[in-house]
Amino acid sequence: MLGLRVVDAQGLRLQLPQIALRNFLRFVDILPLAYLVGGIAALASRKCQRLGDLAANTIVARERRWEEPDIEQVAPAKYNSLLAYPYLAARMRSLASAEAVGIAVRAAAQRDGFDPRARVELFGELAEYFRGLVAFPDEAMEGLTDEQFVRSVVRVVYGASGNYAKSETK
Repeated sequence: MLGLRVVDAQGLRLQLPQIALRNFLRFVDILPLAYLVGGIAALASRKCQRLGDLAANTIVARERRWEEPDIEQVAPAKYNSLLAYPYLAARMRSLASAEAVGIAVRAAAQRDGFDPRARVELFGELAEYFRGLVAFPDEAMEGLTDEQFVRSVVRVVYGASGNYAKSETK
């Protein structure tokens, strides 16, 4: 309803112990009255985390929805070697900035209009950014040009459904 959700601080799925610990410490956060302890912890924390979030290594994130591109035009549903590593794909989804993903989508959609040298340079820079976020194994990267890698990343970010829900830390 408010567009908020709780996620692991590393972008991974929450585990049952994290959920339990976070909710158990809510009783400490509300002490002595009206979330005073939790509020002080949130103000002192770099990521605005209350005690339950700090202990469980979680963050509250705002969920934003983006205008959906024609994902089949940008990144056709061909074999994507990056999807063979779902935990790395999840990290890519959580770490890639919305701005970089937007640039990658626009670059892929307009790739045929670029000068060939500019196209190679643009996709090289985008690929370098995405490779710096998540190191996929060599076998996943084998034979991929920078452009193919960026298009594969776009498909990973938007997933099989073509929907992109990027979390933004609060």
